[in-house]
Amino acid sequence: MEGKQDRLQRIKDIIASKKISGQEELLNILVDEGYVTTQSTLSRDLKALQVAKISDEDGLYYYVIKENLKGVHSLEGGLQSIDFSGNMVVIKTLPGYANPLAVLIDGYNHNMLLSSVAGDDTILIVLKEDNHDRATVKAFLELVIYGR
Repeated sequence: MEGKQDRLQRIKDIIASKKISGQEELLNILVDEGYVTTQSTLSRDLKALQVAKISDEDGLYYYVIKENLKGVHSLEGGLQSIDFSGNMVVIKTLPGYANPLAVLIDGYNHNMLLSSVAGDDTILIVLKEDNHDRATVKAFLELVIYGR
């Protein structure tokens, strides 16, 4: 029986090498390889690894690990708009892009952001009360999303 760290590494390797579309598919691969685990354990593992789903050019969803999101060349192409209202930011994306972009944004843990919520094609970001400089916020978001 393999340990947790071995299982986590194997999950990362599988996700990096195949387009895995769901937990059941990933769980079956792990079980076939001799890892004894359950769906609930796998769910916790995916959360610990900060796994998100993104859609490919055919609209099919697959897992991506946060640390590999910047390597997904089409991610920035999913951004549609960034709009402001008071201390809130609404980011519109193509379907399937909001969650991975939110994972990237949240990963920076920037002190101007209070929280974010992502759906399939929309991210709502609540800014801290004293951070309403839209130009700075937009520049930060573009740095995270575009890397520039």
